[in-house]
Amino acid sequence: NRTASRAGEFSPGDFRMNRDSEPRGLMLVSALVGLVLQVIPLPSLIAPVRPAFLVLVVIYWSLMAPRAGGLTLAFISGLALDVFKGAVLGQYALTTSLVGYIAIRQHNLIRNKPPFEQMIFAGLVLFLWELLLLLIDGWAGQSVTGAMRWLHLPFSAMAWFLVAGVLRQGDRLGEVRHEHHVVIGAQRLRRNSVLRAELLPGAE
Repeated sequence: NRTASRAGEFSPGDFRMNRDSEPRGLMLVSALVGLVLQVIPLPSLIAPVRPAFLVLVVIYWSLMAPRAGGLTLAFISGLALDVFKGAVLGQYALTTSLVGYIAIRQHNLIRNKPPFEQMIFAGLVLFLWELLLLLIDGWAGQSVTGAMRWLHLPFSAMAWFLVAGVLRQGDRLGEVRHEHHVVIGAQRLRRNSVLRAELLPGAE
């Protein structure tokens, strides 16, 4: 029976074929949380050192699951920052998309590096992100706020360990849950194929 044999071929290995498409739910939730953490009002004393949480989320998913989010996640995240920060429309969308593009291009090189080296990469990309924002602000005649705008960079780089650690654990939990569902589904298909094979001879 061709249907039964095809059903019997279904295996947990199919999970790995669709790995990049799986974390989209976690990706959207983490981006929303990152946005809230990046735009929620803070006292003026600590606001300048607030890490760029949403940009870190974009870097993480661009490195770890580039096909799941891609430049779409980076662009929408940047556009959300444009809206909530009241910036020149497209400023954050452009710079955050560039961050996502760089991370996607380098994901094969960086994703398996030790966390410390990933943190250095994230810090360098964040520096480029802030530099481009500075240039756009200057071109548009906006206030560049002097050295204050750079204060968050070391804190953002150190926050990589927290952001990457939390998202990695969430991704692993989702992976285990999905693989469990795949195994259960494969068992049901095999059981159905066996029952079908037993019933078809009698029907004839």
